[in-house]
Amino acid sequence: MIRGMYISAGSMVNQERKLDVISNNLANANTTGFKKDLMIEEATQNKDIYKVAENVVPIGNLYFGVRPGEVYTDFNSSSMIETDSPMDVAIKGNGLFQINTPNGVRYTRDGSFTKSADGYLVTAEGYRVQGQNGDIHIDSGTLRFDNAGNVFVDGRRAGTLNIVEFPDTTVLRKEGDNLYYSQGGGNQIANPEIEPGFLEGSNVNSVTELVDMIDLMREYEANQKVITTMDTALDKSVNELGKV
Repeated sequence: MIRGMYISAGSMVNQERKLDVISNNLANANTTGFKKDLMIEEATQNKDIYKVAENVVPIGNLYFGVRPGEVYTDFNSSSMIETDSPMDVAIKGNGLFQINTPNGVRYTRDGSFTKSADGYLVTAEGYRVQGQNGDIHIDSGTLRFDNAGNVFVDGRRAGTLNIVEFPDTTVLRKEGDNLYYSQGGGNQIANPEIEPGFLEGSNVNSVTELVDMIDLMREYEANQKVITTMDTALDKSVNELGKV
C-alpha cells in the first residue's frame, strides 16, 4: 500500500513538470519563431528494501514509477506569416540568426528586426544582429533584404546576415527573449534561404497542447484519488483493525 502511494505521488510530480512545459508552449503560441518544448519521461531506479533486525535482510525493492527526464526543443519549421515590412525576414529550413548580446553570442529564429538609434540592425530587444563580418550598420535610407541574406541600403550592400546551423540541436538551450545559447558555435550556412517581408510563426499547435493538458489534469486527479483511497484504507487498518 505504501509503495502504491509513492508511485502515485511520483507520477503527480512528473505530471506537474509536464504541465509546466505545456503551459509555456501555450503562452508562446503567438510568439514569432518560437519552438515548442517536449518532455521525455524516464523510469526511476528501483530502491532496495531491507528488514533491519539482528541481521540486515533484503526483502524486495521499491519502484517509484516514472520521473521527469530531459526537456528538448522541437525545431521543426512552422508556417510563414507575410508582413510586407522591409525589416522583417524569415529563414527557410534550418538555421538561426546570430545575435550579439551583453551576455555573449546568442541565436534566434525571430527575424523581426529594427534599426537602433546609432544606426545598427538590431532585434526588438535592442541586441545587434550579426553579419558575416560583425555588426551590420545601416545608414538612413531604404533597407532591403534579398533571398540570400544580403542587406542593402539604397542599393548598396551593407552586410550579409550570418545564418548558422547546429547539426545537434540538443546543444541549444533557451535563455529568454526568444534567444538560444550554446557552449560551442554553430556552422555558418554558405547559401541560406531567406524570405524577406515574412516572419516565422510558432510551431505550437494550441489544440494539441490543450488536449494534452486536459489528459494530464485527468491523470493527476486519478492519482490524487488513488492516494486518498490508500490513505483511508491505511487509516482503517491502523485505527480499526488494530483494535481487534
